[in-house]
Amino acid sequence: MRRSPTLLAAPFVAAAVVFVVVVAAAGPTFAQMPPQPTDEHRELAKEAGVWDAQIKVWMSPGAPPVESTGSETCEMLGKFWLISKFKGNMGGMPFQGRGQTTYDTYAGEWVTTWIDSMAPLLMKCRGSWDESTSTATYTGEGPDWITGETKQVKMALVFPDEDHKEWEMFERAAADEPWRKVVAIDYTRRK
Repeated sequence: MRRSPTLLAAPFVAAAVVFVVVVAAAGPTFAQMPPQPTDEHRELAKEAGVWDAQIKVWMSPGAPPVESTGSETCEMLGKFWLISKFKGNMGGMPFQGRGQTTYDTYAGEWVTTWIDSMAPLLMKCRGSWDESTSTATYTGEGPDWITGETKQVKMALVFPDEDHKEWEMFERAAADEPWRKVVAIDYTRRK
């Protein structure tokens, strides 16, 4: 049975209404003490802007990479979330993606999600920041967009300076397998 998008959204609308009622009942105390951004959130905000991308994708082990170009627009949603809007092409086809990244102050780690126009799948990862190498490293699981099977993913994002970043993604089907590089993107901030 096919469900209406309106029916699927109903639980989220109900949750939003409950949230508004709870906040209203809490009164001015809640409004006076909203969460505050941390140093991590302020660092994340530095990534806001438009970035030009040089992309390499390895379609299979041992094959040469397929190269293309794209762009990424990063903007803050409030003071906590960096929203990434990526546009490019993949194998000659238009490609769009959206990323959401923040620092989870309760867990003490970075969180990121990714969706794109190639598949109806969500990738979720958690990670850490290494100040000495200016590198964010994320690990998680996501569905293989060809088979639908779960795969392990690892991403590294290096900031050589304020106007450049280097992103790599690796994957493997199981923990006892070696990581295989599948994507590398070199970004330059647009002036």
